[in-house]
Amino acid sequence: MGSKGAMALKSHKTAYSRQIEHQVELAVAGIVAEGLKPSFYAVAKRADVARSTLYRCPNLKKIVCDARDAFDAKRQEPSAFEQLVRENEQLRRRVRELEEMLRGERCSHSRVAYWIVNMDFAS
Repeated sequence: MGSKGAMALKSHKTAYSRQIEHQVELAVAGIVAEGLKPSFYAVAKRADVARSTLYRCPNLKKIVCDARDAFDAKRQEPSAFEQLVRENEQLRRRVRELEEMLRGERCSHSRVAYWIVNMDFAS
């Protein structure tokens, strides 16, 4: 094979590698957009490449691993909405506790008042 043939083959391989990388990036983005954690199996299936290709090529493996790490990090951080929901529930519990305490105090005050009035402790 001549020099031109080798360069043409290398050029084709580079273009093919970029195409595969682009397919993998699109697959990862699609899986993440669906709210799922990208697995090597799911990415390979969606990108229509062999799983061994993802593991064998360091740049493809890095794309999938980085996406998985980012997904895990994002799942650990509560969103602003989730945080507000949690705070709202804590406040509801606290209001219920205070209402129960207030009902208990009213009840005990009314019992004391009943005994004072009816047992003639007032005089």
